Amino acid sequence: MLRVEVIEENVMYYDCEDCLEAAGANVLCFQCFGDYQGDWWAKVEYNGETGWVTGGYGSCAGCDALEASGVNEWNDDKDISEAAAKFGEKYLLVLMTQEEAESKCDPEYEQEKEVYDFMVANR
Repeated sequence: MLRVEVIEENVMYYDCEDCLEAAGANVLCFQCFGDYQGDWWAKVEYNGETGWVTGGYGSCAGCDALEASGVNEWNDDKDISEAAAKFGEKYLLVLMTQEEAESKCDPEYEQEKEVYDFMVANR
């Protein structure tokens, strides 16, 4: 279910999970890892397949792809929905299998262990 945040009257804000859903994915689980910048991981169902997608986020347009995309700068509801879907689609082009996603993390490395544990818990 889309959880688009209304931050002011008639102003919506999409996050990365919302963009995946706007693109047609069913997001089974989603979590951000980091503080003011880091990575997000999501397990999704899309076009009859289940897999993992990932992206980065940050505190500025230089390290946050969603902010840099300008998705949340649209004023018209239809335009922002279309922009959010287009942003989400690029992550859904290549779904990783469970094994591929887990191989991206080294559970011996403290910061990656949390991501790995999240993936294992959501097999």
